[in-house]
Amino acid sequence: MKEINDLNEDNEEKNFIKILLMGNRGVGKTSIKSIIFQQQLPKDTLKLAPTNEIEEIHVKIMGNININLIDCCSKDEYINKYFTTKEKKLFSKVDILIFVADASDFNIENGLNLFKK
Repeated sequence: MKEINDLNEDNEEKNFIKILLMGNRGVGKTSIKSIIFQQQLPKDTLKLAPTNEIEEIHVKIMGNININLIDCCSKDEYINKYFTTKEKKLFSKVDILIFVADASDFNIENGLNLFKK
């Protein structure tokens, strides 16, 4: 488990793409990270534990594209931190925010309301 305070802070010119994975609980954020960026088999993602706070990985794709991928926990206590005390640290220099939703999740509005600020 990593804390938001531990996120890499570059004072130099940014040389990576920062991607945040966010969304409601159980929609597959960690599975997406594991399959696409860590070459896990889809069947193996059934064994993954829920994310606590954040999970950050650094990967290189297509030979020369550096990615800093941050998988964000969806527990209320962490979401409140993301949008209050940790907002500048987590959201600074974000290139892509991927909001993952389950089509059968009737609470998608609750998750999206966080971003309407």
